[in-house]
Amino acid sequence: MTEFMVSSIGWVYLVIVLDWYTKKIVGWNLTLRSRAGEWEEALEMAVEKEFPDGVRGQGLKLISDNGSQPTATSFMRNMATLGIEQIFTSYDNPKGNADTREDDEDNKRGGNLA
Repeated sequence: MTEFMVSSIGWVYLVIVLDWYTKKIVGWNLTLRSRAGEWEEALEMAVEKEFPDGVRGQGLKLISDNGSQPTATSFMRNMATLGIEQIFTSYDNPKGNADTREDDEDNKRGGNLA
C-alpha cells in the first residue's frame, strides 16, 4: 500500500495487486481509509479479472508486508477460503515490496492503473 497526501483531501491510500511475473497491475483500490476491507476489494478485482473461474487449485500466492491489513483475521480467513497462500516480507528483507513500490512510483508519475 502506498499513501500520499492530496492537499484538498488529505491522506489517500492506494492498494495494488501486482502480477509479479508480468508486472501488470491486476487489481487496485484508491481510498481515504486504510483497512483490510480495501485490500480485500483490490484482491477481489484481481481475482475476478484474472481468474473468472476461481482461484482454488491455481497455486496463487499473495506476497505482502506484515502490516495490519494483510495480517487482519478477516483478510487471512478470506485468503484461506480462496486457497491463496500468503507470504510475508520482513523489515530486514525489503525486496518483497521493491517491485510494488517501483510500480507505485510509476503510477504517481501518471502511469496507468488499467
